[in-house]
Amino acid sequence: MTGSLQNFDLAAAQRVIKQVRSAKVKVDLTSGLIAEIAGERLYIYRLAKDKPSYTVRRKGSTCLQAYGMEISIEETPTAKLAGKELRLGKNLKVYVDANKMQGKLTVRSPRVGDRFSPLGMKGSKKLSDFFIDRKIDRPLREEKPLLLCDAKIVWIIGHEIADSVKISARTKTALKLEVTQYREF
Repeated sequence: MTGSLQNFDLAAAQRVIKQVRSAKVKVDLTSGLIAEIAGERLYIYRLAKDKPSYTVRRKGSTCLQAYGMEISIEETPTAKLAGKELRLGKNLKVYVDANKMQGKLTVRSPRVGDRFSPLGMKGSKKLSDFFIDRKIDRPLREEKPLLLCDAKIVWIIGHEIADSVKISARTKTALKLEVTQYREF
């Protein structure tokens, strides 16, 4: 992970093994690496640099290089969509009510204190609780991109849309939000 074994610290590797055996959750390694136990997995990763926020075009595609993906938005009348398509909300292609998405669209990483209203829920919950409920290991949570409309999270990309933007019987125009990923996130 550092690109070379030249500065490999055997003592750090032995600390990881010792900490894993003693069930300590997180160990700071050399060169900005962290070893962390989450569930039954051991993650070794580099401390994440703050990823930039991106302004997303309302029509067409926007490249989100730091996340290894591209997001495209297309407006479409709901009458042209099959009912099955409209109920999607938990993958890389979702449909939302265009009238409920009138603000500035941005993609950014999760932040401490973020709240989200999952599909089917009235009110909101902490984003960290959403990740816990979905059994997403802590080391992976920082990598989850969020689509916001103004300051509200409307889509945890690859997971779920917010209840506030779902398609209803009154929806005439939908936005198809689709992500093409260059790497898994």
